[in-house]
Amino acid sequence: MPKLLKMNNFSSDIEYVRAQLSKPKLSFSVRRMWEQRLKSLEQQAAQEQDALSPHASVALIFNGKPVREDYAIDLDFSTKALDSFQDLVSNVHAETVAAHVAGRGPVRARTKSKLFIEDVVHGSMGFILSEEKKDQAEAFQTPLSESLERSLALIEQVNSPDQEQFYHALENSSPRSISALRSLTELLHRSEALVSISSNETIVALSNIDVDRMYLRLHDAVHEEAGFQIRGELKGIFPMEDKFEFASEDGEQIIHGRASRDIVDRYLSDGEFRQAFITTPIVAQFKVTTISRPGHEDSVSHFLEAVRPASPKTADRSAELIG
Repeated sequence: MPKLLKMNNFSSDIEYVRAQLSKPKLSFSVRRMWEQRLKSLEQQAAQEQDALSPHASVALIFNGKPVREDYAIDLDFSTKALDSFQDLVSNVHAETVAAHVAGRGPVRARTKSKLFIEDVVHGSMGFILSEEKKDQAEAFQTPLSESLERSLALIEQVNSPDQEQFYHALENSSPRSISALRSLTELLHRSEALVSISSNETIVALSNIDVDRMYLRLHDAVHEEAGFQIRGELKGIFPMEDKFEFASEDGEQIIHGRASRDIVDRYLSDGEFRQAFITTPIVAQFKVTTISRPGHEDSVSHFLEAVRPASPKTADRSAELIG
């Protein structure tokens, strides 16, 4: 169960016990019972607050038209909603571990980003999802737990009252992550559904106004990808931010942007790679993302997908791309 949901349950139980203790004319034995119960709950809450919660765990609690009071939920809606949320987390996870998600094809590391239905949320219509726990204890937050928190942060940015936060999210997320969030938002909008999402560190509650805001923003945003190859020199890679600088062979273009995690890792660990690809003629493969904003110039960002040595223009240029 997510840490914040546990803490919320403790708070509710403590509030209930305190209400019982406030009643007049309690017998000594009854008052003693409630006092012991209160002490036990406060101790458990303090222990939970200090405990490490390294694994991914999240509760999705639904409301609105698909929900029948607190006892039933539309099967088609709940299946699609859970699938859309899993798709969002998987794409954000791939983006986190690989620095870039391709526009098509299978999502990298998807098998390592699976969430499982662990339980239902009692008293509400919701589901608790968790990652598979290994036998060994985790001393730090798992990669999937980090990706889950990033997913909720993305939702918060897209839903931010500050529209600049929304465009910042578009410019710094893969199109597939945005597409997955768009699918989830469209489902909530179409189904007239609301959702509260609670993880170990974050609670995101989407009201009707929030769902409508996200739907309109994502529906109107244009997020296109196109790719190209170009000869030139890779002037440098800046590992702290996965950034690069590239100059075209004709000197007419200086390109900045993000580099793939594979290229950054090779740059850090392989001296031969640095010698062969830094400030020497290469062919670079880029992915270009364009975000159109009403009333503004288009925002264009470049992603360095792969590189290969530059062979003579008249020779075979089929050398394998690295990245």
